[in-house]
Amino acid sequence: MLINPFKLDINMQNSTNAESIDIESIIKYLSTNYAKYLKNADKDFFVDKIKEYIYLKYKLNNEKDIDSVISKVLDKIFGYGILQKYIDDEFTTDIRVVRFDLIYIKQKGKWQKIDEKFESKEALRDYIKYCAIKNDKTINYDEPLLIASDKEYKLRIEAGISPVNSFNDNLVIRIHKNNNDMNLYNLYKKYKMIDKEVFKRLKEIIESKLNVVICGKGGSGKTTLLKALLKEFDENISITVSEETSELYIDNKNIIQREITLDRLDNRISLEELLKHSLVMSSDVLVVGELKGEETYVFFDAINTGHMGITTVHANSVTSAIDRLVLLFKRNIKAEKYSEDFIKEILYKNIDYIIYMQDFKLESIGKVYISNSVNTIQTIYKRGKNYE
Repeated sequence: MLINPFKLDINMQNSTNAESIDIESIIKYLSTNYAKYLKNADKDFFVDKIKEYIYLKYKLNNEKDIDSVISKVLDKIFGYGILQKYIDDEFTTDIRVVRFDLIYIKQKGKWQKIDEKFESKEALRDYIKYCAIKNDKTINYDEPLLIASDKEYKLRIEAGISPVNSFNDNLVIRIHKNNNDMNLYNLYKKYKMIDKEVFKRLKEIIESKLNVVICGKGGSGKTTLLKALLKEFDENISITVSEETSELYIDNKNIIQREITLDRLDNRISLEELLKHSLVMSSDVLVVGELKGEETYVFFDAINTGHMGITTVHANSVTSAIDRLVLLFKRNIKAEKYSEDFIKEILYKNIDYIIYMQDFKLESIGKVYISNSVNTIQTIYKRGKNYE
């Protein structure tokens, strides 16, 4: 229900300048009462509502001060407030709000505490609700977890509040950098994620159209490397990307990108279904942002038919990636009849290289093959060592 602005708790304040106005209270009022306009980014509508609010509550009528307040409010509600400068920073890849007064950022694979903080627990809760509304999502007591994609700023947003969170609300933002900047050459020269030898090897792998699995823990640089590899393909190669939430954001290539719709009440589309559709889309290369479950079976079934495949998975080494993939493979009901050895044989036949990422560095590359009927992973690169 919309609240009539004329029925606000207005104890008229004799403010005469913009500095004395509580910007956060204006943002809370707007996001509470006019969420649908926030989703549509209707700035003209908000200009009128801000003017109305500050006149009624503060009796502010100085045109210069009014413009100043409007500018501050619009900057916050159409951006991300105190976190925006870190979102814009070229080296920040993640933001982690542990509690309202404890915030960390990750740069080049390393976490560091920053001095920024929200004014209170309530202010952080309002900010999280704003993030949800801005991205056409909901977070409340009945739905206390949020995961969303902001395609304008290229963000993946995760948040949790009570009753799921035991003590404090939290917010985690993954930042996907400018598409043109995040290429294989810059990962070598600018970000030092890979060295010269790896740069050459990766280009050869792409040119040979071999199947690649990138593994590592969350935030290790898997998606960043995946994005850079995809940018190496020529435009005469057709690529279809299936993701849980949009993270790759690649322009000016022969790439179709899709994300799941599991949060919708009807016509829910899973990652497995997206992948099945990609088989009839004249795709040369199939990409899954991250293998997590039933889609693993479909992915390897697809690349077994001749498609090139690239994907990522959570695993703590090149060799453990195989065990992790077996576990995910078996989550598909169709794979229940297969033995673990049979599944491993499928994996070894359909993976050419496994790449392990750690702390935003490429740590190792394993070449996967079958030698004398024995499944083998040969380490062809390890950071700091030379391999022929």
